[in-house]
Amino acid sequence: MTQPGSTEPGASAVNGLDLQGLRLLGRLRVWNVSSWQHGDRIEQARAALAALASAAAEHDGNPRPPVPEAGVHALADQLEVLARDALDAGVPKSEVEGCLVDLGRRLHLVS
Repeated sequence: MTQPGSTEPGASAVNGLDLQGLRLLGRLRVWNVSSWQHGDRIEQARAALAALASAAAEHDGNPRPPVPEAGVHALADQLEVLARDALDAGVPKSEVEGCLVDLGRRLHLVS
């Protein structure tokens, strides 16, 4: 049984995002390392991570440390955590969603 305020196992914890952003995070979560290594996908994801951290810092005035390179297998988790952090910092949902959708376009997952 799920406690109030928690998510089902495997569900995204980024409440407040539109369906398109949640679907993108879900798709990225199932990518294996070789999927991430295709083209410049890793660099594109890391650029989105930096953009989310920067937006959060600008909105709440708390500087963020550089996003650590936790490994390719952790990129989807990092995107989810930093999207949540940005929303919690007061970044408008449309801006967070836009960052994720832009990443999805660069990865050719969103039209």
